[in-house]
Amino acid sequence: MHIKRVAINESKRKYYIKDNNISFNISEGEIPRDKIKNDLVQTSSGENIHLYDATFKDNFQNIKKPAAIINPKDVGMIISYTSMTKDFVVIDAGAGSGALSCSMAALCKKVYSYDNVEEHVKAVNKNIEDLELKNITCELQDIYTLNPVEKVDLMTIDVPEPWRVLETAKKALKNGGYLVLYTPQINQAQEVVAKLDDDFHHEITCEIIKRNWEVKDSKLRPSHKMLGHTAFLTFVRYYPKQIKLNPKGFNSRKEARMERARKHVNASEEEKENLVRKFMN
Repeated sequence: MHIKRVAINESKRKYYIKDNNISFNISEGEIPRDKIKNDLVQTSSGENIHLYDATFKDNFQNIKKPAAIINPKDVGMIISYTSMTKDFVVIDAGAGSGALSCSMAALCKKVYSYDNVEEHVKAVNKNIEDLELKNITCELQDIYTLNPVEKVDLMTIDVPEPWRVLETAKKALKNGGYLVLYTPQINQAQEVVAKLDDDFHHEITCEIIKRNWEVKDSKLRPSHKMLGHTAFLTFVRYYPKQIKLNPKGFNSRKEARMERARKHVNASEEEKENLVRKFMN
């Protein structure tokens, strides 16, 4: 069930309230039903408790995780680099637990999520239900052979052989759309870039390193624990080859004048050729 409110005691311990219509019991006592929507309440034991409305993040922290999730630092890079907006339509393949799919669905117009493991698909759909997301579907599909439902602005891929997704990407991406590959191994990214043809433009391959700092009184130093490598992100833009409308050096105005000259009914063949020769000069 979706978390509705969050209660915090004086020690910053959090409690999650899923039903605003019944009293809520915590270690510090009972929070009466009629006070659950208040910002500050006193429990039956006299303890002060702060409350606030749950956000997407509060609910997201409790999703089911049958597979490792894409870390928020990488999710943030994907969203910011592609300049995702509320109008984006997205395909996410290799959904796993659905962390990336659900994070994007909270921001964009529509997400089509796919995985080829039935357990993963069930977990993603349960997470979608718990997060109360209405603009995302998750299906059991092989992304290598997928026939896309519609053209999309972005494809995010977390599969063992990402280079096999390129033909699907051509069918799925809008002109100028992004293909983002999440690869734990750099040789996976290398293989993808090596197989890109003229329809694709490789923009960057990067990894995001996150290091927290301890900031307390006079103690200011990097934390001993650091979240280092999780995966490589490869950003590719889709620009399909265009057939040139006219050959190089073609002058459409001159060609039109020449055509009119050829069709001049009152001119002799010699005059027509003279006119053509004149317009060519």
